[in-house]
Amino acid sequence: MVKAESLGTGAALHSRAFKSGYDTDLSVANALVDMYLNCGSLADARKVFDGMTPQDPVSWNALILGYVTNGEAEEALSIFETNSSCVSTSQTFCAALKACSSLAASALVSFYAKCGSIRDAWKVFQKVRLHDAVSWTVMILGLAESGQGELSLQLFHQMRAQGYKTDAPTFVAALKGSSSVGALEPLKGIHADISRCGLEDDPVVANGIVDGYGKAGDAAKAQQVFESLEKPYAVAWTSVIAAHSHDGDTRMVFKLFDEMQDEGLQPDGIALLYVLTACSHGGLVHQAKRYFMEAKYGVRPWAEHYHCMVDVLGRANELEEAVEMVKAMPCEASGVAWRTVLGACKQWKNAAVGKLAFDLLVEVEARHEAGYLLMEAIYASSGNISDEFEPADAPAVLKFLWHGTETRNVASIMANGIQSSCANAYGRPETYFWFTPTPSYARLHASNDSKDYTRLCCVLHSSRIRWTIIVSRWTASAHISFFR
Repeated sequence: MVKAESLGTGAALHSRAFKSGYDTDLSVANALVDMYLNCGSLADARKVFDGMTPQDPVSWNALILGYVTNGEAEEALSIFETNSSCVSTSQTFCAALKACSSLAASALVSFYAKCGSIRDAWKVFQKVRLHDAVSWTVMILGLAESGQGELSLQLFHQMRAQGYKTDAPTFVAALKGSSSVGALEPLKGIHADISRCGLEDDPVVANGIVDGYGKAGDAAKAQQVFESLEKPYAVAWTSVIAAHSHDGDTRMVFKLFDEMQDEGLQPDGIALLYVLTACSHGGLVHQAKRYFMEAKYGVRPWAEHYHCMVDVLGRANELEEAVEMVKAMPCEASGVAWRTVLGACKQWKNAAVGKLAFDLLVEVEARHEAGYLLMEAIYASSGNISDEFEPADAPAVLKFLWHGTETRNVASIMANGIQSSCANAYGRPETYFWFTPTPSYARLHASNDSKDYTRLCCVLHSSRIRWTIIVSRWTASAHISFFR
């Protein structure tokens, strides 16, 4: 507000100087350049500067330093390099060096942010004395991409309040911050600013707006912005498909995906993933199979596509086919894939396929407790807990000894001379547990009366049987479920 009022007063004085013929005086012209730069009006400052004959070192120094101060370090260096008509002074070089320093700081902020070290990026940003639009933008973008959308938006508004020029890259960074927050009100404000700046037709900015409305849950507005684009790029098509996928509108997802190809654009893996996600949520197994098979000829499916197809098949109770889909993955199946199958087996109470998936899960991910808990739930829901348990093979006594003082520890387990290990174990150091298995359950006795919450998943191996033992909330004694 102060800058705007000062600019108005300065412009009025400039008009009076022009009418009096004093605007061509070198001292007056230098003062006008300095005034416009201090008020943030770089275009007016450059207009006065270009009309000066001659231009002295004071003029060049003021212009270069003014551009640096207003966040245009790159343009400041460009002006310095074009200075061939006037001898540079020590102040000229100082102004150019400040521009270099500003650019170097921006590069360092960007480096730390892209490496995921947002704390270091913030430290560098705070130490910069003269910011430019680039340093503000990279910091806003870094915060947005690290999941700190609210801080990103606060910094964007701070930048605007301090009078810095916001260009397309800055708005794109702010839109990413808004998307990570997923709130409509901040997005509407940024959209209005973009419209006032005439940047709505910029393809990258337009895609950011579509993506922002989609993630904020307003698929209709995302569609409206998309339709306003004269020739949307593939990335905008993907964003609007994603918006309708999040909204659960499978009809629009399929319609846009097909129209995108009719326009001669090849959908990428992200677009396909949103189509398959929509199929999964809508229970449309046949459509998912069709899109997946058709896409394989144009898009190399990722692991995420296979995970999505496994989820589709699992929801449709096509469990055997889901297992075959996991086995057909071009890369080694991850724990995510097998846990997805286990989740479906739990839903449909299929212990046979669940046991198969569990055995394969343990081969690739033995230390993740979710698989054990899912398998225990499958047996519990299907009524098969310990159906094939053989007491003769059970160890008579187990003793658990927690090592270390951290909250998360690894326990050594000794059972009838068989050494094993425990995954994701929680407990107190130097706490012993004894329990004697029976065909249906085992009762655990602790050496103290701790009421801590603990969950223990471990696998004990013997020559004939493997049990998974799961301890949930316990006091001095608790039940332990186990199965072969």
